[in-house]
Amino acid sequence: MQDELAALSSDDVHVVALRSDHVVQGLDSGQPNVVVLAVRAVAHAARTDTFLPPCPRVFSGSGVRCRS
Repeated sequence: MQDELAALSSDDVHVVALRSDHVVQGLDSGQPNVVVLAVRAVAHAARTDTFLPPCPRVFSGSGVRCRS
């Protein structure tokens, strides 16, 4: 259902944190850097009144997968 939810917006980035459990922001079993990067991308887009960059430009590496 997350794909459908992300598709409701014309300006979305959908990324999966592959090495996290349900709590992505958790320090022990999560990938909090994914959350930090996402928040920074949204804040920058809001401040500059621009669209979000494509997912691969925000997130990279083996620990994430961009979804379309």
